[in-house]
Amino acid sequence: MLDIRDKRFLGQGMFAWLFLPLVALFNIFLRDGVIIPLVGPELAVPISTVVLLVMLYATAYFLLSGVERPTSCGISFLLGVIWVAFAIVFEALFVVFGLNQPLSELWKTLSLPAVLEGNLFLVVLAMLFLAPAICASKRLRG
Repeated sequence: MLDIRDKRFLGQGMFAWLFLPLVALFNIFLRDGVIIPLVGPELAVPISTVVLLVMLYATAYFLLSGVERPTSCGISFLLGVIWVAFAIVFEALFVVFGLNQPLSELWKTLSLPAVLEGNLFLVVLAMLFLAPAICASKRLRG
């Protein structure tokens, strides 16, 4: 069973996830409006990904800093798993309903060949998984 602190942490962490798609949308506008004109489309994707990773971590840290600390880092990893699941569902809904493409297109972006071709969605998912644990571990030590 989860401790009441852990339940609060997970609940507030799931609410905090709602802000992360906004960060991703801001990154798209930043990439298209600023980064691509400055460096070109070839360098824009890796630069934009690094910017997105920093923004995701900063947002997670800001949103989780006021949340009561969990009893262990394992609870933070659980929140990371939830964030990744939410992101995949969000992306699947976007692919199917927003882009009107089959769901198989999403699975292609999650493959190793896609990463080798420059698609960094798996890297973003890794940050979503790790960000709550990194934030919480700093707070558990402090």
